[in-house]
Amino acid sequence: MIVAAAVLLLEVSSGSAAGGASAPPAVPDDTIAIIVNQSNTIDDLSLKDLRTVFQQCTQHQIDFLCRDSERLFRHGGRTLEAASNLLARGVQS
Repeated sequence: MIVAAAVLLLEVSSGSAAGGASAPPAVPDDTIAIIVNQSNTIDDLSLKDLRTVFQQCTQHQIDFLCRDSERLFRHGGRTLEAASNLLARGVQS
């Protein structure tokens, strides 16, 4: 399986650029740029294959963020509980 190093969706906005620079040339809103490692051949990839790679990569990132967030919240909960216990002991003294 060929793995793309990165898949970027570029959203190009029209209008004048800041600082008086000329605006970029008009580009259709559905423009896609696909950046891959040079060692990966992509000549035989169809649009369906690229869509699958992008969807799998996106889902992997979502799954990772969910797991990492759950770990972070569990750690935060334990930290708050420990701090609460310390404060409760201090008030009792």
